[in-house]
Amino acid sequence: MFAEFFGANSFAVRDKKDERKQLVLFDVETEGGMVVPDRFIQDFGKLNMARVIYRGKLTGKFMDDLRKGKYGVDEGVVQGRQQC
Repeated sequence: MFAEFFGANSFAVRDKKDERKQLVLFDVETEGGMVVPDRFIQDFGKLNMARVIYRGKLTGKFMDDLRKGKYGVDEGVVQGRQQC
C-alpha cells in the first residue's frame, strides 16, 4: 500500500510538529501487480484515499487542464491503468 502522511502546511517532508496530519492512500500493489483504478475505488473508496479528479483516456487536453490548475491539485496526480 502506498500512502502519504501530511498536514496542511507540509512540504518536502517538512512537517509542523503540532499540526494535525492525515494519511491518504493513493495506490495498492498485490502479487498480481498494481490494483486497477476501478477496483481500487471499489475496494478502498470508503477509506481516506486520494480524490479521483478524472476518469477517462489520458489526453493532452487533460494534461494542459491539469497544468492550468483546473483540478485544484497541489502536488500531482497518480495515473492508473485500466485492465485489458
